[in-house]
Amino acid sequence: ETTVAQYAACVRAGGCVAAPASVELSGYVPGRPPTVLPCNADRADRQDHPINCVDWSEAGAYCGWARKRLPTEEEWEYAAIKNAGYGYPWGDDTPTKQLCWNRDDRQTCPVGSFPTDRSPFGLYDMGGNVAEWTASVWSKDYSQPRDTTSRLSRGGSWMSFNINMVRAANRYRRDPTTRGADLGFRCAQ
Repeated sequence: ETTVAQYAACVRAGGCVAAPASVELSGYVPGRPPTVLPCNADRADRQDHPINCVDWSEAGAYCGWARKRLPTEEEWEYAAIKNAGYGYPWGDDTPTKQLCWNRDDRQTCPVGSFPTDRSPFGLYDMGGNVAEWTASVWSKDYSQPRDTTSRLSRGGSWMSFNINMVRAANRYRRDPTTRGADLGFRCAQ
């Protein structure tokens, strides 16, 4: 996952816009006022955490600045499970404490801090920490026509409360302007 420090370098170089300090989630707790969640940018204690609260175009701009690109959803899934048919990047064992998810403290974890949340390719945090933008536009499944307005994110996050939400096969439809405390990205070559 792209860290706060990496993203900050792009901002300093003029290739990226600064991420916000917080995001507001309407309906996070039904019947209550919107919940404001802190983002990782501008926090000295989060430089090794994933950058979050960036929208799809900002994630793409960073990857372009780094001479990379956002992965397609198919590439993301292959990197997570390598066609092994696993439910999770580390295999089929039900997640417990081997990934950054279902956190009451409402925060991400340092990138790579859970050695057992690792894919067959050795990529960390594909089951937890932050969900990740892909280059792909939404479709009901791979064989269906693609929607030209909605984008797609993959992976579970620290906010995922249900064990099924961190499965490698999960796909999430998102408006490209979405900014989430649970949403970041990684780049592909």
